[in-house]
Amino acid sequence: SPTPTANLNIANLTYRSSGSINGTYAISLSSVNGNISLDNIVLLIIMQNGTVVEENLGMVLNAGKIQVESGTLSINMTGNEPYLSSTTEIIVNLALSPGYISYVALKDIKTGGTVGSALVT
Repeated sequence: SPTPTANLNIANLTYRSSGSINGTYAISLSSVNGNISLDNIVLLIIMQNGTVVEENLGMVLNAGKIQVESGTLSINMTGNEPYLSSTTEIIVNLALSPGYISYVALKDIKTGGTVGSALVT
């Protein structure tokens, strides 16, 4: 079966306070084409320093929040819908400096295809 598709919308909520940089990004979806369980979706994040992080969204949803990269990156989801939909929202927070990500994609682990991706500007 073909890979479902969706448009990724990324809001850069990064704020600067007292010289520290805290990178916060809200990833939402639109034009979701296909019914796909979050268990079959991997969130791929490439940071500006080249670090690559991949996390299964079903695991993120079940855990409430996942911290990776020695706790410097956290991923959580608002809502409890177990399927990818237009109400899916993923919050990515980097507690490292500079706290920037450059690329985000959602991958379908059943087909190996990319559901959607976006460069972060």
